[in-house]
Amino acid sequence: LSEWESFALNTMEAMTFSIPVITTNAPGMSEQVKDNFEGFVIPLHDPITLAQKIMSLKRNRTLANFFAQNALAHVK
Repeated sequence: LSEWESFALNTMEAMTFSIPVITTNAPGMSEQVKDNFEGFVIPLHDPITLAQKIMSLKRNRTLANFFAQNALAHVK
């Protein structure tokens, strides 16, 4: 996960393909994703939270689909 991005192009590309995203609260990243609506925004350097969020999306397909639909709508 990046510590800084001027424009989160890879995040926006994932959202275009209805892929739920997990990003950090680093400058340039967190402005692109609404936390708990289009994906997860987690603190930098927090691998435990990252693992928890990955497992959350893996276990809860309804949540993953919710994020994916909202993410796609955001980038359209």
